[in-house]
Amino acid sequence: MWCAYLFAVLTLFGLPSAAVGGIVRWIARTFLQLGLLSLILWGHNPQAADQRAQATFDDADAILREAVELQKLLAEQDKVLIDA
Repeated sequence: MWCAYLFAVLTLFGLPSAAVGGIVRWIARTFLQLGLLSLILWGHNPQAADQRAQATFDDADAILREAVELQKLLAEQDKVLIDA
């Protein structure tokens, strides 16, 4: 987060040149790229995404195992019903 603050301060040094070149251009070229990009990258947490993906995989694997067990049980019940 300190990096985002540092970049925001650095962009303010370019603010006087914005009066000459235009404030919209300064915002688009300097502030958005340096200031906000670092905030976006700071908010991205790849370890949390990996943990969520692993949890989703574990849940899907558990559901698959339950479905396989259920199919086996239903197959056994079908055999009993057909033989009866």
